[in-house]
Amino acid sequence: TFRVLIPDRSVPRVARYTWSRQWRAEMFAGFVEGTLGVASFTAMRSLGAPDWIAALFVSIGQILWLAAPVWEAAFARFQIRQAFLVMGLAANAPMLLVVLVDDAALAAGWGLWLFAGVIILAAAVDAAYVPHRSALSSANYPIAVRGKMFAMLSTVSKIASIAAAKAAGWMLDADFRWLRVLFPLAGIFGLLEHWTLSRIHWHHEGRPTVRRWGGVRSATAAASDAWRETFRILREDRAFFVYEMGFLLYGLGFLMSNPLITIFAVHDLSLTYSEWTSASGLAQPIAYSVTILACGRALDRFGVVRTTAVAFALLTVFFLCMPFVGSADELIACFLLFGVTMALVNLGWSLGPMSFAPAGKARSYTTVHVLFVGLRSAVAPFFGWWLSKEIGIAAVFVLSAVLVALGALTMYRLSRRTG
Repeated sequence: TFRVLIPDRSVPRVARYTWSRQWRAEMFAGFVEGTLGVASFTAMRSLGAPDWIAALFVSIGQILWLAAPVWEAAFARFQIRQAFLVMGLAANAPMLLVVLVDDAALAAGWGLWLFAGVIILAAAVDAAYVPHRSALSSANYPIAVRGKMFAMLSTVSKIASIAAAKAAGWMLDADFRWLRVLFPLAGIFGLLEHWTLSRIHWHHEGRPTVRRWGGVRSATAAASDAWRETFRILREDRAFFVYEMGFLLYGLGFLMSNPLITIFAVHDLSLTYSEWTSASGLAQPIAYSVTILACGRALDRFGVVRTTAVAFALLTVFFLCMPFVGSADELIACFLLFGVTMALVNLGWSLGPMSFAPAGKARSYTTVHVLFVGLRSAVAPFFGWWLSKEIGIAAVFVLSAVLVALGALTMYRLSRRTG
């Protein structure tokens, strides 16, 4: 039954209204996520990409998150709902160009880089999209039900992601040239996602306020205001600063090994598309969905910092297990644990800034949050790839476990201090 995914009358009216529209956007987002989840594997297995492309996909797109405060000021130029449409066009319309990646384009060499470029661009626009969507959630979902609603929306997204990932796996195993259909279709779903979000009305009390601009000088002033606000938040909100340091430790460890998992699956395990999507596109999201439904309400009760500490501890175990994986079935077992872990991490990552932010400041706090994503993404993926050439992939997995464990300790100490 799907009744668990339908909010009851105990949920405030504004939350029910938002859910009735946002679940469709999350379904479309899941179709996009499931397809993009095989992009790195596809590039390496079928398009002749070098190993470092996995690090490039993780790193380059998110480096632009360093400019998150400027993105926030830039999108103040648009109406609050219109901004979703602008971001949707920028992220998803270029994916339609993947239809051009045929045999001739690959033989000429530009087909791979066209494919890589559109995938990177889709990731880069998240620097603006994530804070804006978080601001909508903060405005329209009261804090008492925010974890529950986030869990329900995430479950809808993951169900769609599973369907898209497994369909992509079967089709690409039959003929990798199906990518010329799958990725443009994902672009269309992404456009529908953003169009649906643009039709949701924001609760007036939670609307973010950012300096608007109309020319070069005022644009520069608005960007300067955004950067000052970013550093002011880090300087004055010490608990949030510690929270970000814990996430920084986790993120360095996670991003060092994240591209190596794909490299490990392609070269060491020699997986087919179906085997890879059974782990990354089926086992992980199933475990994710079950966990997030069970823990969404728990987060509302126990708090985001404690939940994040547990998530990092479990991720430490995952990285310690990875060096012992020797088959597709063993990878699937590890990805079940990975799904549980990432559900808890995503609760902390997505709802943490909102938990610390005063009313109307959720977008500013989330901007700080994604700024640190850009910082660690600029360093960790390529460092992890380079280090794997020096000491081996297994040793990098262990080093990642140490960093993530330090992040867990930081979150545990913060939870003891703040209650």
